[in-house]
Amino acid sequence: MKRTAGLAVLALMVVLSACTETAEKHPAGEARPSPESTIPVRPTATTTVASEAAVALAERYRKDGGDADVYSIQKEYTPEGFPLLIIRTHNPGRDNERFRRLTETIVSFFSREEGVSLSGGYLMDVFGPDGSLRHRWDTTP
Repeated sequence: MKRTAGLAVLALMVVLSACTETAEKHPAGEARPSPESTIPVRPTATTTVASEAAVALAERYRKDGGDADVYSIQKEYTPEGFPLLIIRTHNPGRDNERFRRLTETIVSFFSREEGVSLSGGYLMDVFGPDGSLRHRWDTTP
């Protein structure tokens, strides 16, 4: 009985950990939170240790006027070919206005300095100083 209860709790934790915001384009072309996504489930927590390449990318971003709390930017691609940006920040907050500014500066930086257009859609996960998910953004069509 204890084993069954333990498995049920574990299954519930897995299901609930996937409940995060994504976004979709609406007629105005802006991203907005949405409960649906065709992108596979991504982690809701990560390590706070970043690769040298991710630290170097974040340093270039900060030198370009980006958010001073960002210490790691990792760029990957989904199986569908959309950019997935994994951001690690020292900021523990979940302030939506600050997040919107972060997305604007990230998109501008990638387009201008890295030659990566995010206009066709991208995904962004922002993790706080303890490795927990702060924001999740999906602008894929």
